[in-house]
Amino acid sequence: MHLHVFLFLDSLGGGELLIIILFAIMFFGSEKLPGLMRGMGAAMRTFKNAMNDVKYDIEKSVDMSEIDNTRKNLPKPGTTPIQPENTGDETPPTA
Repeated sequence: MHLHVFLFLDSLGGGELLIIILFAIMFFGSEKLPGLMRGMGAAMRTFKNAMNDVKYDIEKSVDMSEIDNTRKNLPKPGTTPIQPENTGDETPPTA
């Protein structure tokens, strides 16, 4: 399911939620409703875990690319380190 489907839940009040719950009990029956809610909870948990895995993989790949860029910019052993260029933005120190 898409996230935009659930965005309307932000504006629901207590009365609206009560009507939705009563409708769900009438539609599914009180015997099937707990199992349905458990299934929905398990699905949401699985989705959340998958999202966290994707987030971790993206953060890990970004960290690795930053490490690779830093390694490329390091001076080779036995060479003089690269000095930053004077861009003219800084004023020279006065004595």
